[in-house]
Amino acid sequence: MQLERGDRPNVNSGSRETGADGAATFCCVAPGSYRICAQLPGYLATTSEAVVTSGAHLNVPLTLDRPPTDGKEHPWTCPTPRPPASR
Repeated sequence: MQLERGDRPNVNSGSRETGADGAATFCCVAPGSYRICAQLPGYLATTSEAVVTSGAHLNVPLTLDRPPTDGKEHPWTCPTPRPPASR
């Protein structure tokens, strides 16, 4: 799992391996906007955005899916392209 600052794209702020339960913890993260990316070989990498405030504890659930069987290449490593902006 990778963590990067929203105001500094592609600058890795930390990475962790998950435990058997799939959870990872990032300690002492400065307040701000972050992007979290999770990856596992054989699955599509997934991302989520989070805003950290002072003293907050966040739980950011992520789900990894198998790639479609459409014959196309699909990224399974971080960083993944950002999801399209909501309108």
